[in-house]
Amino acid sequence: MKQAWLVKMVRQSTARITLDGLKLASGESATKTIGFFAGALPENPLDRPFTDIDSPTWETSKTVSWTVTGTGTATITFSSTRGGVITTTVDLK
Repeated sequence: MKQAWLVKMVRQSTARITLDGLKLASGESATKTIGFFAGALPENPLDRPFTDIDSPTWETSKTVSWTVTGTGTATITFSSTRGGVITTTVDLK
């Protein structure tokens, strides 16, 4: 992923919530950019060249949250260029 990012071949991962019967709190965005994931291998600081000082952090997990009101269904979709797409649905009462 690091090399692909350096040559602009990948986009940052995103999380998106779709609501049915629920509402997002004021000012909340339904889509959030969650950056890049490092994958299974730990990052070695020596792998980062001096020209790459401003590159994103390469975490192995992310936390995303939304504030919603009401009752209904929330579908959350995570999308990553290399990792694919995963979707889960939650009933909120």
